[in-house]
Amino acid sequence: MQEDVRKMLSRLEDLKFDFKQHQESYSNFHRETQTHHAEMQSSADELRTRFEAIEVLVSNLRKNFAEFQKRSGGVVTSNSQSSNMEVSGFQDLEEAFAKLKGAFETHKLSTEKAIRNIEGSLEEKASKMDLQLLEQRLMDKLQELLNNLNDSFAEKEPVKKKFVSIEKNVSFSPIRRFNFYLAA
Repeated sequence: MQEDVRKMLSRLEDLKFDFKQHQESYSNFHRETQTHHAEMQSSADELRTRFEAIEVLVSNLRKNFAEFQKRSGGVVTSNSQSSNMEVSGFQDLEEAFAKLKGAFETHKLSTEKAIRNIEGSLEEKASKMDLQLLEQRLMDKLQELLNNLNDSFAEKEPVKKKFVSIEKNVSFSPIRRFNFYLAA
């Protein structure tokens, strides 16, 4: 019985150790998730700011180009080097804007995918409440085992009285046998 209790206590210690490891793992994962979320939010904000700045520049370039077309009579000729350079610069900006927009969309999709992966892995992790309930169940089971173990031992006073009684019987027993042999 004591061996069973030792095994149970050993198993309980293993479970407590596992519980602490899972709790630490959960805490570390939560911190990493918070850090990753903050970094991704910062990157998204930075991209959004850049995107908005480029939109403003493109808008201004469109206005300037429209004004230029009005001044030139609405015709942009290939003979005019300055107008070609402005059109070329505008096209370059539009291409850069399209690339940045594509990079932003790619980043957005990868961020959404990473968040879904994190949410999926969080669903597989034990919550603090689950870990506390497990700890409480283990402690209740340990208390029950200790109570059962305590109940299996006899009370001290009645056992002491029985030993005294047996001791008296054992100490008188050889004399009775001796007297029995003498009487016969």
